[in-house]
Amino acid sequence: MTLPTMLSIVPVSSTALFTGAATYITCVEHPARLSIPPRSALSYFQASFPRAAKFQASLAFLSSTTSFLRLYLNINSLPSASKHPSSSFIPSSPSLRVYYTINGVAMASIILLTILGLRKVNSKLMGTDKLRGKHALEDFEIKTLLRRWGWIHSIRTILAWIGFGSLLLAHIPHSIL
Repeated sequence: MTLPTMLSIVPVSSTALFTGAATYITCVEHPARLSIPPRSALSYFQASFPRAAKFQASLAFLSSTTSFLRLYLNINSLPSASKHPSSSFIPSSPSLRVYYTINGVAMASIILLTILGLRKVNSKLMGTDKLRGKHALEDFEIKTLLRRWGWIHSIRTILAWIGFGSLLLAHIPHSIL
């Protein structure tokens, strides 16, 4: 597989997988978690979160990185200036660069939002909050933290849809639009 092909397939597929997983968590898993007693919800979160976090972090990083790499190559490679056969993949359409920029920024924003907005909530829910020590969370604290987690995750899901939508627009023939 050539680099140009990879730089088309990887951002689209990793963004699609992230968006699907985030949508499932936001629309199905988290509401189900909120519908059960707080202690059970906390146990369920503690069991599922580490698996989902690794999966989603990898996809967000891969998507943003490959989108920015594609953007970098588009900006720094001029088709008229290069005789290399692989330079022909570089689109002349500025709109394609805009779509990949939107995806890269959206997916990078998800990573930043996770670090700045969810890290403390995650550590409290996972029982790794150093300020708390060995004290157990009260039921109302569990519900409050899970609701906050859900709102922040919903923002991540919206950002993922923005990124995925931009890539869909990039790859839909403009004659259809």
